[in-house]
Amino acid sequence: MLRVFSFEDSKEFDKIAVERGFSLETLMEIAGKGVFEAIKKRFKIKNLRVVVVCGKGNNGGDGLVCARYLSLNGARVTVYVPPQKLSPLSEIQLKRLENLCEIKTYGEEIFQDISKADLAVDGIFGVGFSGKVSEDYRLVFEALGEAKFVVSIDVPSGLISDGGFGDLVVKADLTVCMGALKEAVILFPGRSIAGELEVVDLGVPIPENLGNFLIEGEDVKGFFPSFVGNENKGDFGKVVVIAGSRKYPGALNLTLLGAIRGGAGLIYALNPYDIPIPYPEVIPIKEINFKPSALAIGPGFDDDESLFSLSYKILNVFPDVPAVLDADGLKLLKLYPQLLERENLIITPHPGEFSRLFGGTPYEVDRKRIELAKEFSQKHKAILVLKGKPTVIGYRGKVYINPTGNLNLAKGGSGDILTGLIGAFLSWGIEPFKSSLMGVYIHGLAGELVQNRHFRITEIADKIPEAISKL
Repeated sequence: MLRVFSFEDSKEFDKIAVERGFSLETLMEIAGKGVFEAIKKRFKIKNLRVVVVCGKGNNGGDGLVCARYLSLNGARVTVYVPPQKLSPLSEIQLKRLENLCEIKTYGEEIFQDISKADLAVDGIFGVGFSGKVSEDYRLVFEALGEAKFVVSIDVPSGLISDGGFGDLVVKADLTVCMGALKEAVILFPGRSIAGELEVVDLGVPIPENLGNFLIEGEDVKGFFPSFVGNENKGDFGKVVVIAGSRKYPGALNLTLLGAIRGGAGLIYALNPYDIPIPYPEVIPIKEINFKPSALAIGPGFDDDESLFSLSYKILNVFPDVPAVLDADGLKLLKLYPQLLERENLIITPHPGEFSRLFGGTPYEVDRKRIELAKEFSQKHKAILVLKGKPTVIGYRGKVYINPTGNLNLAKGGSGDILTGLIGAFLSWGIEPFKSSLMGVYIHGLAGELVQNRHFRITEIADKIPEAISKL
């Protein structure tokens, strides 16, 4: 998994690096060269026209180092610096550029230079930027908006730590992060302007307790168990789905479809309202007279008190059976908050549901999703899957960020399919934390495989086997 840093994590990481004997000047050299290497992967450097726009701080110093490597390798470089005094380290780097390239102060010429350039490097502000960009910088920001290709150092300038930005912000084609990915380029709306992401390894070991994590396909692939080849349906578990009501009968079938596509061995529908089930592989039941491998509870309950009491009774009868709780079923947590202390329980709210359970507004939950997921996982034993873009998983004080998914998932019933999918993985005997990561990653990937929004939500489920095959 890739590490993801907040602004505070980045400051702590710099402190740790210095304590380990790395000077800030050394780190700047590695960072600037890393940006150069990222450009080299994508462009032929010889005679490449590049404009490097630097700020007065150390982010600008990284840009100056990059400009030096570009110049030494045959690029035609123009550097722009602000009229203010540069940081001491940036001054050192600027001096090292003497006679290597053209150096100018911010001014109207920047428009002409950028229009002629093959690419521009944005080294104005780094990850610590907050507030709004002052009008003094409007000229350079507008000029960067005319560039053919923009490479931003660490984060696009103007982006603040929670991924927000004002009217002045750099839209990057490539963002090269230092040491680790940054939350600002993972969270929306910042993700929409960061372009392709790459990380420069600064050579400093990252402590295990620092930062959060971005899920990768290789991680999910590694969670699938190995099979001998003589397994039977029982080896893939028995999942019981409790979902749907008179008002929302479709929720039952969407949850069942997620479990089917997830590969559960035996799928049971506890169906007190005799909702028609179109899937012949599903076994309708009125009571559970066997021990299930997993439970998938909640979609489409509405305010049916009988379904809440039934679900709570089942959870009490089978305390050691892992369960995923979604949608209306999350109201159980208001009635029985002790459920949050079950280590084998996964809850999957969207921001609106989370806010109703734990306070705040949906907007606040959405903007603070990493912070809130971390706080939740420090207080409770249950695993939190906070849905959205990005979906985040809170577990034992850490947050795991899912990179897959798109607007195709923004349809009614999408979450029901996810509930069934996670339930299927639980039924295989995969531990709840790993089942959560697998479910959100594969569900998101299935959404990406659908061509556009003009589809039935069941087609997301139908893409799950293809998404798994891609792993």
